[in-house]
Formats: sequence, structure tokens, C-alpha cells
Amino acid sequence: MNIHMFNAIKDSAHIANAAAAGLPLGLFRPGDASNRVYEKIASYILQGSD
Repeated sequence: MNIHMFNAIKDSAHIANAAAAGLPLGLFRPGDASNRVYEKIASYILQGSD
């Protein structure tokens, strides 16, 4: 099995608050470190798996 692993996304009140506001975390809190992990995941999906 070739499963790509990403860094863990730490549980944060900011993530819950963004969801409650109906906004992606990147708009709700642009400087949050979790955004970089989401960006890596999205880039990997858009490029297609190896």
C-alpha cells in the first residue's frame, strides 16, 4: 500500500469557530499554522497521487 501521510492538524478552537461561522479556516484566521497543512493536502489532491 502506498499511502501518503501528512502532518497532524492540531485540534483548535479556531477550527471549530471557523466551521460555526461557515468559513474556511484560511478566511477566518489566515495566519493559523493549520492552514499550511490544509494547503499541502489540497495541493497533493490537485496534483494527483503518485
